[in-house]
Amino acid sequence: MITVVIPTNRYTCIKKILQDCICSYNGKLFLFEIHDSSCDNRIEILINKIAKTSSATIHYFHYNSDISADFKAIQALRKVNTAFFWLMGDGILVDFTKMENLFIKEKYWQFDLIDVESILRIGYLGQDSKYQPNRLYSCLNPKEYAKKYFSHLTYWGASLIKTAFYQDAFSNEILGKYVKENIPWWIACSLFDVVAKMYQQKQSVTLGVIYADGIGANTEKKDHWWTHDKRYYEYTFVNFNRGIELLSCWYEPTDKKQIIKQFRQDSLVSKRYLIHLRRIGTLNVRSVRKYKFAIYNIPSTYMLMFLYSLIPRCIALIADEAQVCLKPIYIKLKKGVSRVLCKSIQ
Repeated sequence: MITVVIPTNRYTCIKKILQDCICSYNGKLFLFEIHDSSCDNRIEILINKIAKTSSATIHYFHYNSDISADFKAIQALRKVNTAFFWLMGDGILVDFTKMENLFIKEKYWQFDLIDVESILRIGYLGQDSKYQPNRLYSCLNPKEYAKKYFSHLTYWGASLIKTAFYQDAFSNEILGKYVKENIPWWIACSLFDVVAKMYQQKQSVTLGVIYADGIGANTEKKDHWWTHDKRYYEYTFVNFNRGIELLSCWYEPTDKKQIIKQFRQDSLVSKRYLIHLRRIGTLNVRSVRKYKFAIYNIPSTYMLMFLYSLIPRCIALIADEAQVCLKPIYIKLKKGVSRVLCKSIQ
């Protein structure tokens, strides 16, 4: 079985997940754990109501509202007792019935770690453009796997993990060094440290990636709350750089630099997102210069951010609004192409 661990404190997000994803699920592969740290009992009341009519197995856990999201998630993972777990953020939606059929068809149990992507990401940044949707591909080169998928594995909801495989992160204090340094990207960092340890000990590790049409975005999830002030620079550059520095020395400096570069291009320092950050004022010349020491390990990133910080905010506002309007059209077109691909494969 697979335990779907959902740490949250957002009522609207979890309501959407429950109504659109969990209520309709009647399979046997997934069981669900909601780890709630909200300051009221609305989520608990909602789950109790849904549990009476849904055939899905839902377990609810409540925490004090002052607990950090990371510590809550780590506590939840320590208690998983199924063969696999899926650490799912409240920013995604999953068709669990479709994913159950897909995982079983592709023999997911043969893998230790699977990067689960939306089919909309096929070919993103020129990556895996020839991969077919709804097929599980294995990767024999773990360093190449880290360069390509480290970025997406930092976002909760992007990985299916064998529980026994991840126990090394707890038993060998791999996870501890990232917790001690307050690294927000602990899940991917610890995963790839476990991979490095097993390869160094000549143990077999099976890594995979799948682009699935059962994965989508939760429209109730808003932008990252921490990107509206200096925490954007602290998390994206200072803390992330430190997390990569702490990675096993089995990864060479060139590997680590490529991981950082890919992470930045993937989302948080993409041109599209820089326009948004300029619009809300987070991106500005003063901050870019202040954090140059952390940004400049990839010189092209610094130059790009500096140039975008010079764009008048009124122009950034217009460009950002245009992006918001065009994105649904782009997604609709790409989904149409993906459906054609899926039908042709079938």
